[in-house]
Amino acid sequence: MSHRRYLELAAGGALDDLEPDERTLLEQHLGECRSCRLGARDIGEVVTALGMATPRRAVPAGTWALILSAIREAPSGSSGSPVPPATR
Repeated sequence: MSHRRYLELAAGGALDDLEPDERTLLEQHLGECRSCRLGARDIGEVVTALGMATPRRAVPAGTWALILSAIREAPSGSSGSPVPPATR
């Protein structure tokens, strides 16, 4: 596997979006490859910075009540599509 592919896996790892076998493969490689280890560290730092770059916003009043209401109204054992968004 190429170093580029390992860095793609590192991006997925930074976003906590890897399958267990991918994570194992990445961790093994990072233990052996300094270049990819440094790249993975840099990717993790960027992901962290992006997460902090957006100002936090308060959840609009009533949002959680709407969500709970939709859950309560869903048929038991329903496997249908998600509840559509509320109209504005």
